[in-house]
Parts: sequence; C-alpha cells; structure tokens
Amino acid sequence: LADSENAYRQASVVALGDVVMLCLKASHFTELLGDLNELIKQNFNEKILGGMEMFKALSKTQQTVLVDSLVEEKYVKDDDIVVQGEEGLAFYVIVSGSVRVTRMEPEMEEPIMIKDKLPAGAYFGEMALLQEDGTRMATVTANEDTIVMSLDRDTFTELVGSMNDVLVRETERRQRQSASAKRPPIRLDDLELMKVLGVGTFGRVKM
Repeated sequence: LADSENAYRQASVVALGDVVMLCLKASHFTELLGDLNELIKQNFNEKILGGMEMFKALSKTQQTVLVDSLVEEKYVKDDDIVVQGEEGLAFYVIVSGSVRVTRMEPEMEEPIMIKDKLPAGAYFGEMALLQEDGTRMATVTANEDTIVMSLDRDTFTELVGSMNDVLVRETERRQRQSASAKRPPIRLDDLELMKVLGVGTFGRVKM
C-alpha cells in the first residue's frame, strides 16, 4: 500500500530463510496497473456489488458504470448518514463499520429501533428512491467509524429502476420489518390462560 509518493510502509517483512523475490518499483506498478489504492477499491466494489441480487441482472457495461459512479463517504460514531423526513438523494453500501436504523413515530417519545446493526456489505437508502415522495422513512446512524459508498439517485434509477423485482421484494420486507417494530412487545403478564391442553413428563402444555 506504500505505492504513493512519500508513503511509509505499514509493516515489516522479514525473511525466515533464503528467499528469491521479484521486485516491481512503485513507478512501474502505477504505470502498468494504475494507483494501487484505486485498484483495491475497484476490486472491492465489484466483489461487494457482484454479490447483491439486485445488481446481478446488470450487463458488464452497466456494472462498470455502477462501480465508477460510487463515491466514498466516511462517518464517525453516532453520525447520522440519512435522516428521517429528509429528501432521499442517494443509495448506500457499507464498506466497513456498521450502522443502526431507527424510526420516529408521532405517538412515541423515543425512536423505534428497526435494526440495531447493519454490517459491511449491507445496503440502505433504496426505499426513498423508489417512493413517489422520495423522503427518508428512517434515520441511519453509524455505530462506529464507518465507510460507505454512495450512488446518486439519477444513476441508481437509470441502472436499477423501480421495476427490479428483487429490489421491490426487499423494500416490502423492510416495510414489514418497520411495521413490526412499531408493535409493542408482548409480556407474559399480558397473556390470559384459557386452559391446560395436557400434562407430560416435562411439564404442562397451556393455551
């Protein structure tokens, strides 16, 4: 990774015995393959996006446009990446770190936890791009130092579009998850015993 000008080595490498190696100077490496950091980022983006169902139907040309259109963004712990109610302008893929998803309801004083952790490789922000009003339905906050790749609305719509069946199913799943989170938890004290169905070696079966 010490391929750029004035960069320092990040680790030491020591020969454990007699070793013969080939050496490629940084200037030659860059001339042949381009900037190493950019190459690593390109390969990572292709690997992550290639594993997502919604992008598998894209042609090689479209995948190249997709990767080239991604913009890296960095956030520190507790930074809001998207905020509920704001206009949705981009789609996000988590490169490193993790985020949590919360939603504020009018009748509640505290936000509802929709998802406490979305890890690297997960994505978010697509729902606002598929809705007519285009507003964020939840707030996404960094749990730790987090790096995401963002894709602007126009490119997302052009490449993926609202007709992508996989994306529509994922959007519906997240809507159900959000609705489920709004329901209050059921406590044992809230349940009413109707009858005992049977008694066995390990206890009773109650309804």
